[in-house]
Amino acid sequence: MNPPDGFRHVDERADPGQLVEYLDDTRRFPVLREVDRWLAVELRLIRGSRVLDIGCGTGEDTVELAALVAPDGCAVGLDTSEVMVHVARRRAAGRGLPVEFRTGCAEALDLPDGDYDACRFERVLQHLTFSDRRAA
Repeated sequence: MNPPDGFRHVDERADPGQLVEYLDDTRRFPVLREVDRWLAVELRLIRGSRVLDIGCGTGEDTVELAALVAPDGCAVGLDTSEVMVHVARRRAAGRGLPVEFRTGCAEALDLPDGDYDACRFERVLQHLTFSDRRAA
């Protein structure tokens, strides 16, 4: 399955819901679920950890990270798309987990140094342009 064109410009699409559906579909692939489980282990999160999830998309992985660090920690999902952040907030609402979502740019994080114990940055680099990679 190839991703629909436009992950760098989700908010400019006439139907960003296609990208949400694509992310939901790819979450069902066993190999990607295994990668997500492996990454969660490698992040070495414990109760009370603060973790940043860059390129959080619909926030499903961020919510899973929040469950690992709850109740004293926090998982923060960051995405460039306001649409994706809105979807993530809506999906996380009412779960009682320490999770929040923000709109922001991976290439220019506006976060204090040392504020997080771990950072998940997965399936994001493929969406950066060459000039972005040099700036990152």
